[in-house]
Amino acid sequence: MGRKNFGVWQAISGRQTDTLISRYLCLYRRLPHYIPSVSVKKKDHVCGHKNIIAIPDDLAEILRNQFALNVEANTSALGRSALFDEWCSTNENDLSFGSLGAFWKANLEGKNCLLVCTENDNVNIKRFNEKIKSLIDCKQPTRVLIILPTQIFQKLALPPRKVLELASVPTTFPLIRPEEAENSTFSTNETFSIILTLNQESMLIDPIHWESFKTNFLLWGGKYCKNIEISSVTDKLFNERIPLTHRPRARGSSAPSSGVYHFFDTRSTPVTETNHLASCGIPVHQAKIIHKINSHNRCLSMIGILPNQIKFLCKNNEQGNQVFEELARELFWKGYAIWKKRKRLMSYFWKKIAPEEWKKSSEKKQKKQVNRATKTKKRKINAKDYQCQNPFHFLKKHRDLSHKLPTPCYCSHVSRKATPPRFLDLRNMVTNNNTVSFTTRGSRER
Repeated sequence: MGRKNFGVWQAISGRQTDTLISRYLCLYRRLPHYIPSVSVKKKDHVCGHKNIIAIPDDLAEILRNQFALNVEANTSALGRSALFDEWCSTNENDLSFGSLGAFWKANLEGKNCLLVCTENDNVNIKRFNEKIKSLIDCKQPTRVLIILPTQIFQKLALPPRKVLELASVPTTFPLIRPEEAENSTFSTNETFSIILTLNQESMLIDPIHWESFKTNFLLWGGKYCKNIEISSVTDKLFNERIPLTHRPRARGSSAPSSGVYHFFDTRSTPVTETNHLASCGIPVHQAKIIHKINSHNRCLSMIGILPNQIKFLCKNNEQGNQVFEELARELFWKGYAIWKKRKRLMSYFWKKIAPEEWKKSSEKKQKKQVNRATKTKKRKINAKDYQCQNPFHFLKKHRDLSHKLPTPCYCSHVSRKATPPRFLDLRNMVTNNNTVSFTTRGSRER
């Protein structure tokens, strides 16, 4: 590395340097790539998106934990947060460091994203709008938490039923410039809004604990900006529903294994690595064998069916066959443990979490309801025919606090418990003399 580039690396903080190098080596450890040169100045640079703005790490941690976020949707290789496993960048050069690409190009269905926008993103607002619409219209559990100025939010033409304004900050909302070495915090002079866009499946699969979010968010606001305003409308919408008690989806690690052998790792994809292994000092014929081993089907490895090339590498060892058998046995039982846990989680989901309309047993009931409805002359709008867009569709409504107009869907009505029928108590009709008193019509007329 030249003196010029050495001065550049000194301008970058140690945390950013470690993140860049570890991520690059983790993704391309098997390929003979080189680390591209980077040049960074105080504000403007050439290696990423200019003037990236982010939220402080303590606020990002609160939002990640409360809303099960796993993708940082608008950042760069230098500015990305270590709290998120996946991230998006508009700079194509960041693909070498693990970027999913631009937010409007990446496949983010079934994921929960954090999108921070500023005035610098006015050019991409139309693309953001179209991408968010397509994400919340899909059937996979997807949500996008947006932090942006209120003026920009008014330009977004998002479906109102799928948009929840969580809070707003009139002034002094703290932001950071994560690409700078100082990572300084500054306060804004304009109003910022925190918006949540999601679909029904996201509210069901990844439940939101509203009271916990309000408590942690207000405690954070008491330290940095005391003029936070929680949306009263959204507060009523959450409080009128019965919250779900199950946990959201677990955050999985996206980084593949870092060893030479990865034929058992389902997160890694087979690539040509013979030249790279040979450059590391491994003989060419053994490098070709290792490449064939790593190209083995991962599903077969999970059930203990290993590539025969492993036997060839162990032929010089006296215990080669024993090692091969023990390795196959260990992978089989580990794969069986994963399958068993997956079956248990799936059983719990369909018994405790999944709504009745998703189950096959409810198809017969639906057919009976349709047959009954066709027999009536004046058929009303059926709830099954109405395409409900309410994100609280799968949460029971126990009282009406928002006072919104009801829709044909049953989720807009307050669920009431069925009261048992009341029968007359015969003991009240018996007098103390063990005689039964009856009133006749004649006695009533008298």
